[in-house]
Amino acid sequence: MSTASLKTKQQLHQVISTIEAPLVIVDASGTVEVANQKLCELLDSTAGSIEGGKFTDRFHTGHPDGQLVCNIQEAIETAAAPWSVSLLAQTTEGRDIRLNAKFSIIRPSADYVSVLVLLSRVDSGTEAKRPAKQSTMAEVHAMVAGAGGKFSAGRLEMIGLEEVRVSLGVRWERLASRVYSIADSILKSRLCDEDVFRRDAEGNYIVCFAKLSNEQAWFKATALGQEIREALLGEDATDQLAEFKLDADTRERMSGVRSATYEIEIPAEEIDEIPDVVGLIKDKIASASAQLRMNASSLLRSLAERHTVQFSGVRSVDGKRVPIQRAMFDANSEADAQRLRHVYGNAPKLVEQLDMMLLGAVLEHMYQVDTETMPVTVVGVNFETLANPQSARAYYNLFSSAIGKPAQAMVIDVQEIPTDLHHGRIAEILRLLRNYSRYTALRLTQPTLGNINLAESRVSLATFDFSDLRFMLRRDLSAVTMLFEQLRHHNVRVAVDRIPDVRSLQALQEVKLDFYTMNPHDASNCRSEMLLDS
Repeated sequence: MSTASLKTKQQLHQVISTIEAPLVIVDASGTVEVANQKLCELLDSTAGSIEGGKFTDRFHTGHPDGQLVCNIQEAIETAAAPWSVSLLAQTTEGRDIRLNAKFSIIRPSADYVSVLVLLSRVDSGTEAKRPAKQSTMAEVHAMVAGAGGKFSAGRLEMIGLEEVRVSLGVRWERLASRVYSIADSILKSRLCDEDVFRRDAEGNYIVCFAKLSNEQAWFKATALGQEIREALLGEDATDQLAEFKLDADTRERMSGVRSATYEIEIPAEEIDEIPDVVGLIKDKIASASAQLRMNASSLLRSLAERHTVQFSGVRSVDGKRVPIQRAMFDANSEADAQRLRHVYGNAPKLVEQLDMMLLGAVLEHMYQVDTETMPVTVVGVNFETLANPQSARAYYNLFSSAIGKPAQAMVIDVQEIPTDLHHGRIAEILRLLRNYSRYTALRLTQPTLGNINLAESRVSLATFDFSDLRFMLRRDLSAVTMLFEQLRHHNVRVAVDRIPDVRSLQALQEVKLDFYTMNPHDASNCRSEMLLDS
C-alpha cells in the first residue's frame, strides 16, 4: 500500500471512530480492522479485543466459516451493491444480542478497499436465543485426547445444496442460514456431551463420536441424516422454509443427507502439536474411505462368511404378537452391508449377493425350527434381483431348496420397484414369484401406487419403513390416506417396520395399520416391547 493510501486509511479510521452508530471495518480476509466506540459500548468490550480478530469470532452469521470471506471477496471484485444479513453478537459477559448488519464496499483510494459493516440492534434490548454452535477447536482437541486418540468419525453430506445455491442466486444466503441453523440444532441436541461436530467450507459436517463403536456410529449418523432431512422438508419445517417459496424441483434436490463413518486414530500425545485437527480428521476420513474402496471385495467376502440375521417379532395393531416375524441382517452385518453400498452403490451384483445372503441365512435358521411352531417369516428382496434372468435363477434355485414347511412359511417382500417400469412387467415378475412363495408383499416408498396394479399383482401385504411413512405423512396426509384406502379395497394388509418407540407408534393411529415391528437396532426397543406387553 502506498504512503498516500496508508494516510487515507488512517484518516478514514479517525472519521469512523466518531460516528454515533456501531460499526466495524473488515478487510478482504474477514479480519476486523477497526471497531468504533459505539460498538465497544454495545458489546461491553474494548477495541483491542475486537480489532485484529476474525469478524466471525464475535458475530455469528450461521454460515460456514469461509463463506463470509468468499462473499466479501466476490462483492469487492464485482463492486456489489450493499447487502444485509441478520446475526448474533456476544458481549464480554456472554449475553447474546441480535443485530442487523449492512455490508458496504468502500474504496477511498486506488489500492485500498475494505468493507464497512453498519450494525443496528433489532431486538429492542431483549436477549436473543443463541442458535446451536459448532464445537470449538478446543472441544475437538479435548474429545480426541479424552478418547485416547481412537474414535469413530463420520461425514454428513448435505446432498444437492450446491445446485440449490446456484438456482436461488441472491436468495441462497438467507436460506443457507436457515438450513445450517436447523442442522446445527439437531446435531447439538442429539449428540452426547463428549461428541463434537464442525461444518466445513462445503457446508457438510464432520461428526466425531467419542464413545461409540463404528457400527453404532454408523446407525447414529444415519438417524441424524434422516432427522435433518425431515426437519428441512417435512411438515414441521413448512413454516420455516415457506418464505423462500422453493419449487418442487429445488426441494427434491435438497432432499438427502448422505452419511458414512470410519474408525479414526490420532496419537493423543501429538494432539497439541496439530494446528488443524479438524482438517486432519477430514483427511483421515478421506483416506479411510479410499482404503475401504480398495478393501471392498475383502469386506464382501468377510460378510458372506460371517453375516448374521435377526428376527423382529410382528405385532397386530392392538399390540398382540402374531405368528409372523421380519428377517433382517443384525446391526453389525447391516453396517457392513451399508459400507458396501456406499462403495458400490446399487450395483446389481452386490444387490443380488446381499439378497442371497439374507435368504440363505433365513432358510438355514428355519430348518432348525420345529415345524409345528414355525412362524411366517417376511424376507426382503430387491426387485432387480428377480427381474434379471441370471440372478433370478440363482435366487429361485436357493428358494427351491426350502422343501415343505419352510417354503410355505415365507413371505417375500419385493423392494425398490422402478417407477418407470410398465405395470404388466411388474405383475409378470410377481406371478413368477408366487410359484415359490405362498405370499408376496411390496415395499412402498411413495404415497401413491404409481405403476403398481394391485389387481394384476395380487399381493397380500404392503410394507413401509417407518421413516419413509413418517416423511409421507408430513408431506401429504391426504395422499397417504387415499393410498391406504386403495390397499384395503384390494384386501392388502399394511405393515410398518422399524418403529423406534411407543410414542412413534401412537402417532400412526390415524392411518390404521394392521401390523408393525419395532426397530431391533434401537436400544429402546426392549423397553417398548415391555410397555406393549404390559
